[in-house]
Amino acid sequence: MLDRGSNGNRALQSNPTGTSDLRDAPTSRRRWCRPIVMIRIVLVILIVVFLTTTLILLRQLEDSSEHKSGFVQNHLSGEITVVVDDIQVDGNSNEQVRQVISLQSFQKAAAAEAAVNNHRIQTHAAKQPDNGTTSVRPATHITSHTKVQENTLPPYPPFLEYMGVLLDAGRHYFPLEWLYGFFLPNLHAMDYNYVHFRLTDDQNFVVNLTVNVPSKSSQPIPMGYTARTETTTSGMYQPQELHDLVRYAKEHYNITMIPEVNVPGHAGAWGASFLPELVLKCPNFVCMTGYGVPLDVSSPILPSVLHQILSQVVEIFDHPPLLHLGGDELHMSEKCLIENFWWHQKHNGGKMDSVRFNRTEWLYNDVKTFEETVLQPVVTGLGYKMDQILRWETTDMATATPPVHRTGSITHYWHTTPMSAYQVAVVSNAVRKKRKKTAAPTVGPYVASTGLYLDLVSGSGYGYGDYLAARSLVTEKTRPFAIVVGTFELSTAFWEYRNVLGRLLAIRMGISSSTNYSASTISNATVPEPISKDKFFSDYEAQCNNVFVSQKSANYYYREMCDLKGSIRIDDKNYQLKWKSVWKEWKEGLCKGLTVQGKDLHIHPMAIDVTIQRQANYYYFDNLLLPMESWMHNGNVLHSDSKNNRNELVRPAAYGAIFLDLVRNHVSKEGFAKLVELVKSSGLTAIQLRLADDFGQVVEYQSVPNIAYSAFTSESAGQVQSFYHRRHLKFFVRLAEQAGISIIPEINLATSAGGWIKSGMLMNCPHTLCHRGEGMALDVAKNLDGVLPVCMAVILELIQLFLSSPSHLGPSIHLGSDERELVANSCFMEAGYGTKSAHDALANFEEKMSQAFAAIGVDEDYIVRWNNQENVRYPNRTGSITQYLSSDDVDNLKTFSRYLGTTLAYRESSSWEIFSATRRWMEKDTIPWGMLLKNVDDGFFPSFSQMVAFHLAMSGNITSDDKSSFLQQQESWCKALNCSGKDLIVQELRASHPIKSLDLNAACLGRTQNVTVKLAKPSPFG
Repeated sequence: MLDRGSNGNRALQSNPTGTSDLRDAPTSRRRWCRPIVMIRIVLVILIVVFLTTTLILLRQLEDSSEHKSGFVQNHLSGEITVVVDDIQVDGNSNEQVRQVISLQSFQKAAAAEAAVNNHRIQTHAAKQPDNGTTSVRPATHITSHTKVQENTLPPYPPFLEYMGVLLDAGRHYFPLEWLYGFFLPNLHAMDYNYVHFRLTDDQNFVVNLTVNVPSKSSQPIPMGYTARTETTTSGMYQPQELHDLVRYAKEHYNITMIPEVNVPGHAGAWGASFLPELVLKCPNFVCMTGYGVPLDVSSPILPSVLHQILSQVVEIFDHPPLLHLGGDELHMSEKCLIENFWWHQKHNGGKMDSVRFNRTEWLYNDVKTFEETVLQPVVTGLGYKMDQILRWETTDMATATPPVHRTGSITHYWHTTPMSAYQVAVVSNAVRKKRKKTAAPTVGPYVASTGLYLDLVSGSGYGYGDYLAARSLVTEKTRPFAIVVGTFELSTAFWEYRNVLGRLLAIRMGISSSTNYSASTISNATVPEPISKDKFFSDYEAQCNNVFVSQKSANYYYREMCDLKGSIRIDDKNYQLKWKSVWKEWKEGLCKGLTVQGKDLHIHPMAIDVTIQRQANYYYFDNLLLPMESWMHNGNVLHSDSKNNRNELVRPAAYGAIFLDLVRNHVSKEGFAKLVELVKSSGLTAIQLRLADDFGQVVEYQSVPNIAYSAFTSESAGQVQSFYHRRHLKFFVRLAEQAGISIIPEINLATSAGGWIKSGMLMNCPHTLCHRGEGMALDVAKNLDGVLPVCMAVILELIQLFLSSPSHLGPSIHLGSDERELVANSCFMEAGYGTKSAHDALANFEEKMSQAFAAIGVDEDYIVRWNNQENVRYPNRTGSITQYLSSDDVDNLKTFSRYLGTTLAYRESSSWEIFSATRRWMEKDTIPWGMLLKNVDDGFFPSFSQMVAFHLAMSGNITSDDKSSFLQQQESWCKALNCSGKDLIVQELRASHPIKSLDLNAACLGRTQNVTVKLAKPSPFG
């Protein structure tokens, strides 16, 4: 069109008249048709088409090759294959680009790109802290930066020595070509000058180091391990590769690389290759969580291995100015510590009684000793001072208590900042109404990553939210000397999903002191208010286009990144799905590396069917709806209206009872009838009947059938014991009622609960069962919804059975022991629960039980519990009456508290000893509401003479404390009651109801089985 138009113009210009000269046309047409001219025209057209097509193809290739998130898969003989991960952006289809280039040419290209983007900040070495409020390290540690060409990004505040990015190679392998060609040049383009390179975590020991352990092998032992395969190569760095990378970063981009070796926590990968003895043995914890495995700080080979590892790392990273030793979140390892404790107990001949695990003791003793005597000498031997060692912020979120001692004085904050932690302490003291002032902390040099974890879901938005988070760090009253952006758990693909590069620019803008930074601003060290969101988006687009698009030939990848303005590429929901998938692989990989299959004891799976639990639930609620009077004659005993009545407490005890243990003693109907007559003749008024404890639950209930069990019923135990059905218990109640005797049923539930094995409610702690025989617990931590219906159905049925007598005296029911400390440090610990978790679970169970009792109208003032070993009544315990075994335990009781006393009787105990022990109870300022005579030897009845002496002391019929006077009066009483004849009846009953001591091995075999489980991996070197 243009050629024709121009020719026409020339024709018109040659004709002054303005009319066309048609005679010239044939001549012109003949001139254009010459062959030589035609050939030239065709050639020109072909050249134009070829050049245009070539430019288009090159543009497309550049766009696609720049759209990348990961690189090298094969690196052999100086040639590499670049593979781009599958990335989906804004609904576009997955793209994959492959090209073969030489490593040398790639590095040249990277260097050329670095030259184009040679924008560095001015040196910080000569800058001084502002107003004394900046966290500054000693001048000898400040790295001098080379002065380079200015760019449009505002410079850093003067107090900031390092602006960096954390690279989580402790979880992901980052291909070298991604590091050379994408990571380093792009950091440099934004003036980042620091890389925190994580080498180890639970999932990876990502550098192929070897150590010498002569006691294990004569050959060097590899330490490298990766829990998840991410490349077709080993996914592990060779020492020389990393060394070259570190030098390249420093020489070409002035970027300092600082290594992190995480000790003593997050160290699972240390033991996953060939030295499993370096970490604690906790296979269940490993396979359930996949993280938080600590080093075994007591391992004899650890000091030498640690020295060799750190020595090699320091060499690889060219003796870095700082060394990061991790060291956080040890409180997350509590279950691993507990499991390791039990592993050693199991391999120590079962000698568990005298040892208890204490996490605080481990942190403050074992870890402290490791830090002081192992780690600190190693790093000082490598030439590092404490103010060159970084450690993660270690606040235990549960106790807010950091460890006493750690190697290294530089704290790397990730959850709080020094001043925010101080403010929390001030608020905490105010809430607790402590009037003392909380002193402001003396803050040493520190590094901050708080609010800049790009793997986390943001509550304040992405891009602008990242900008604001960065602003908050530079406005801290005491400022960090380094700010490091956290990219934990983010691989090259996740870098794209989370748009890490784009968000790093937003953070870089937030760190800048001003969008129009000037020399006066530098000297005044001021930080203006953050810009608005609209202003941020406008500035971001301009900065991004200047830093990336203008320098990258405006290719698609960077244009698209700038358009996002710091936002993420895929939504949080899809990101979390991908993240969970990766974590699943990590967990499986670490489990595979640290465990082997084997056999171990488990509590026998005698779990009742879910329908039985439903039946128990129905029974409880069906009976709950019935009027209480329909199944209970003496409803008034369920409610306390006189517990603070002084007259009630100073009079003789309301009742006297003897103890009968039906778990250990199977008593026939005839035998029980004789026992009732003996109790009546002695003047006592009640029988405390134990029906369930650690060794049996001997009642077949209507509400929850088929759950009766006794450790004495197995053939290996030497005898067979039958169980009690509802009709048997009704018969006992009827006999007692006719004699004016009350029966107080006792069952142990939350603790001392081994007899409930067939209910399927026991916690899985087989070694507690087999080696201690006591301290079993119901699984109120995970199975509370299943435990409560069964417990309350049984309790309701017992109340219906035993409180039907109009002559009932004393408590409604005895709920046995409340040994929380015992089960917390035995059964719960073996099952993987810490002490606090155990106490919380038991407290929750007790509170639910109290609510259920209130629903059926049973006052807690008529519910009894045994005093525990720690002599503590927990505030949330079900039942307000405590039964004490020793009179010494009640000396500190509050006045008028209702309680029960116990006199312990041995077969050889004389009547005078029984009398004296009981009189000590009666002489208390607050006497017991009731008294129990308990045979210690086998739980069977005491002798009749002992019962008489017990009654005489309790009733006050003999007031003299003189032994001879007592014996004279007792002889008179016994002559009238025929004590000698009735003692013979007791002896006959004992002979007809023999009881043997429990065989723990037999009880263990009957309630446990060997199952296939994950065991701690043994050392391949023996």
